[in-house]
Amino acid sequence: MQNLIDRLQSLDSASSWGYFCVVIVKITVTENLKKTKEMKTKINNSIYAIEVYKHGLMWVFDDANVGLVKEPFVAGADTLIDILAGENEKITLIFSTIQFPDHKIVIERKETNPPAGTDYYCEAMKHELWLCPALNLYYLESPAKLYVNYRLNN
Repeated sequence: MQNLIDRLQSLDSASSWGYFCVVIVKITVTENLKKTKEMKTKINNSIYAIEVYKHGLMWVFDDANVGLVKEPFVAGADTLIDILAGENEKITLIFSTIQFPDHKIVIERKETNPPAGTDYYCEAMKHELWLCPALNLYYLESPAKLYVNYRLNN
């Protein structure tokens, strides 16, 4: 950020307009960093639960704690939920980086491409999936393993 500020100041350091631009950029970047840090530290659970539901043809979820509304599962995550949910329209996913007693599946990180999401594999189901960068609203880094349980909702 300091490089950006220095470059902006050097463009027109004599005018108040150049200084104004630097101040606006600095305030905006600082506020965005604060919001991101607040979102990532607001919830510090060791186990999370989200209710996933069908919206049209897509599996989506809402989580007001991290600012998500109808966040879709795609690229293999949706088809894994299809398998787990069967004919149900809703399913609760419980997940953690810590192995917990009644977890049913484990997904392991294959590759991470921030900010482009993370590729995972579920050995038990022989299933590949991709989790979007919204995962990083729950974890600072894409976890090496996620332990998952699920409950069917009628």
